[in-house]
Amino acid sequence: MAHNLLSTYLKGARLPDLTPDDISAAINEVVEETSGGRGDITYVNFSGKTGRYSVGRDRDDVDPEEKFIVDPHTLFEGWKCWKSQKVADRVIWPIFQRSAQAVSMEDLPDHGPYRENSGDGWNRLLGFLFLDLTDNAAARRQMSIEINSESGRRAFSDFLIKISDRTSAGEPYIPIVQLGAQEFEAQGQKNSKPTITVTSWVETASVDAFLSGKMTMEELESGKRTRKRRAPSNGNGDS
Repeated sequence: MAHNLLSTYLKGARLPDLTPDDISAAINEVVEETSGGRGDITYVNFSGKTGRYSVGRDRDDVDPEEKFIVDPHTLFEGWKCWKSQKVADRVIWPIFQRSAQAVSMEDLPDHGPYRENSGDGWNRLLGFLFLDLTDNAAARRQMSIEINSESGRRAFSDFLIKISDRTSAGEPYIPIVQLGAQEFEAQGQKNSKPTITVTSWVETASVDAFLSGKMTMEELESGKRTRKRRAPSNGNGDS
């Protein structure tokens, strides 16, 4: 089930060791729920005009000091179509299924006519699922965020490169992050882009231990590792 995705799929080894079936099953479920609005996912939006994140139906703010666990297994990409400042359509797929499910711009439906210089039309998007970092299991929300502004995609891409580099190097690649915003000026107008600050990198086994209540938030952030179990003795003094 979707609310168990982080717990279930963070039990695996490094990202390259996951089977295609594991990745497909996990992320396709995420994509389904992200598209249909089912399940226990809370949606987070970012406004480039205000530099503000809004969480859920109540549009609560995100505390810049709050920390979150990002699950790299749930990364997705796609397209979002805007028309008259409203979302007209969206197409998404898991990044691990790009070769099989990706849709090119030429194959997207036409929802025109679009207004010139209004931001209408199709734009690329990137997104992922993440979880509140708190020892209170009942207060942990599974959240989804997607960004399709050019400046936002660049920020997300830089973040994804860091995950990729650590995965390839065999280093802990699960990031604990804080979400923020950075103001910039373009064409005489002030805008904001999202920022993703990694406060620590942790192992999948440690995250699983934290989600199972076997490790505290403080221990997880400090880089504590789970103990490996010893092989049972065969009774002859050998192990």
